[in-house]
Amino acid sequence: MTIKLVFAAAAAPLLLSLLSACSLSHPDNEGKAAKPVFPAPQNASFKGGSYVDIVALEKISAGMNKAQIQQLIGHPHFSEGMVNVREWDYLFNFPRTDQQPLQCQYKVLFDKKMVARSFYFKPENCLQQLPPPVTIDSCRVNSEKECLRLLQIDRAFIK
Repeated sequence: MTIKLVFAAAAAPLLLSLLSACSLSHPDNEGKAAKPVFPAPQNASFKGGSYVDIVALEKISAGMNKAQIQQLIGHPHFSEGMVNVREWDYLFNFPRTDQQPLQCQYKVLFDKKMVARSFYFKPENCLQQLPPPVTIDSCRVNSEKECLRLLQIDRAFIK
């Protein structure tokens, strides 16, 4: 019986370290990192990434908790750990007109109270590479046929 207790006591710290966060960016207590580090895209649990609702992504802001972020953009896409995780990583695809989808990584860093504080893209100019959203005004300047084509292709960008 005592051997089992000694073994359990010795194994507990090892198990806890396996469950805890393997932070790449080493966020400080305020949820900031001097140089954010992104995991290799091929290590994502969603092979090839996932498509994200850009409107939901634009709602993410500092001060949100993990549940709020998860409700908007889902679970993180990499094996961040289970305990005291202060870094979430995603691999997103964004549709583009007449081109291959744009793939970007997205990182959320949390402070010591697990409140989101910092957000990063790789490449940094990810969202600037996307086509402008399709709006009612852009449909007015195009032919009806062209407008319907834009709406079908760029449905994710309708505002």
